[in-house]
Amino acid sequence: MSEAAQDRYRMVQISTSSPTRLVVLMYEGAARFFGQAGVSLGNGDHDAADYWTGRACSIVQELLSTLDFQAGGEIARHLGQVYTMALREALRAKLGRDASLLKKLSALFSDLKSGWMQLSVR
Repeated sequence: MSEAAQDRYRMVQISTSSPTRLVVLMYEGAARFFGQAGVSLGNGDHDAADYWTGRACSIVQELLSTLDFQAGGEIARHLGQVYTMALREALRAKLGRDASLLKKLSALFSDLKSGWMQLSVR
């Protein structure tokens, strides 16, 4: 599939998804990008690692900015803490060139994705 076709598919998927499904897609992207950053860093490709870390952090920042702390209560506060920690750890990984930390962030967002997928089925 061409890159343009993939972009069109992603846009249709996003525009027709429920809010819960959008969160799942964002977690999926963050997990994938943190994972790619870890692999790139493990291969010594610092530029690619920085690129993928930046993409993942953009997603995490978007997740953080869309939290409704009034309506979401304790869950929103906890997610806010998780997202803030993830951004801090991503910076630590980038500065320390720590591929294992990026892989842990990838696993964290994979776990979050799994939890939200269960919510979307209900």
